[in-house]
Order: sequence, then C-alpha cells, then structure tokens
Amino acid sequence: HLGTAWGWLFRRRVVATSEDVVIVFGGPRRGKSQAAATTLIDAPGKVLATSVRGDVLDSTVGPRSQKGTVYIWNPERVGDTYGSSLRWNPVAGCEDPRVAARRAGYMVEANSPRGLSDGDFWSDQTSMVLAGYLHAAALVGYSMTEVYAWSNGQDNAPLRILREAQGAFPATRADLEHFQKHMPDRTQGSVVTTLRRVLGFMRSPEVSGMLSPHPDPQVEMGLPTWFEVEDFLTSDDRATLYLISSGDDGVTAPLFAALIAEIGYTVREVSA
Repeated sequence: HLGTAWGWLFRRRVVATSEDVVIVFGGPRRGKSQAAATTLIDAPGKVLATSVRGDVLDSTVGPRSQKGTVYIWNPERVGDTYGSSLRWNPVAGCEDPRVAARRAGYMVEANSPRGLSDGDFWSDQTSMVLAGYLHAAALVGYSMTEVYAWSNGQDNAPLRILREAQGAFPATRADLEHFQKHMPDRTQGSVVTTLRRVLGFMRSPEVSGMLSPHPDPQVEMGLPTWFEVEDFLTSDDRATLYLISSGDDGVTAPLFAALIAEIGYTVREVSA
C-alpha cells in the first residue's frame, strides 16, 4: 500500500507489487523516508537498502533484524548511531580478469566528470590500468593498500607480477605494459591523476581500513568480518544489507558503485 490518490469524487488506494519500480517525488519532510521504511520492513526476502542519511536505517533495523541477519556498511560514519559491521575487499576475486575489468570500470565511471568531450577516452584508459592493478594484486594476495601505492604509475611491481605470476591474463599485461612503457608522458600523467582521484577513498584511514586486512593478526581478529556477495545472495537467511554514504560528492562513490554492480551481476549469474 503506497498511499491514497485523491480524485474529484472518490479516493482510491494506490498499491504496487514487490516487483514494481516506484519513484517518489516530494519536498522535505513529506514522508518519503517513512514510505521507504515500510517497504523495507515488509519486503519478503533479502533487502539491499542505500541511503545518504541514517533515518531509514534507524527506523527499520529493528524489524529487519527479527527477519534475518543485518549487515551495515557505513565507511564514512554517516550519523552517530551505527558503524560498519562488515568489510569488503574489492581485490578479492580479481584473479579472474573479467572481475577486475568489471570492478575497475564501475569505479572509474562513478568518479568520471560529465560533459567532457574526451571523457570516455580517459575513463577507458584509467579503467584498463586499474583493472591491471586489481588483477596483479589478486594474483599474489595483495590488497587495496598495494593497489593505491601503485597508482603513482612509477612502480614496476604490477607489471612484473603479470609477467611472472601463474594465471596472469596476457591482454591485461599488454594493457599495463603499454601504459608504463609506451604511453606518452603527458597522457600517462593524466591517467595517473584520474586514477588517484578515483582511489581517493584510500586517503581516509577509516575507509581504507574497511577494504584491506590489518597487518597485525590480533587486531585483524577483532575487526568486522569480510562480506561475501555470493554467500549473502545464496543463503536462506532473509538478510538486509544497508549501504550508507554521504552522497554523490563523497569519495566512496566508486566503492558503492562497484559493490552494487557486483551484487547485481551475481544476482543475474545465480538466477541463470
């Protein structure tokens, strides 16, 4: 039940099925968040809830926790009530070059400036380089810490890994070799600038700590568990995943874009 439509003579109830897409337009304090909260509470299965404020989480976390496990990813600590109860490693699974390319593409797209005539060129070049870094890091068990360290474009370690590691994808190696050995300096510098902007979330200790294992095993044991997309989707648990962000201007936009895209891709794969 979405609400009531006012006609000339009669009022009519407005309803939607769980598979309908509903878009709500309204000014501040007109009940949009409350309407979203009732939908989340009534959802019969798993829920992925995104918000730029904590009010939806505050009003639904209790009822949803009675239905199943609640996961919260709030790396920027939006609001004062709930922190993150999970961590996500963007490098995990990137041994598969297709996974690396997919995640890199969504990260770069989420941070790409709009309206530039050559924007697609820079996005494509940056995506290829980031995919190479993610693939190399995954092959040797590295994390986003190493990926960010490589983003200055001067470290030969990722190219060396792709030359020597078993399972390295030749096309990815060729892309990274072109970037480091044959790309003009000015173009290379522009790609590096774009890449470091995309990975700007790594400059926040709170956010980077949600992406990479801690070097101290004792500290690592006390941190939130790692989130596995396929486990979340295939379990019988009516679980809820809350993704809380500060909005489009936040540095975490690439992370949220990559994680949501990964969930969507896995849904299609599992259902097929």
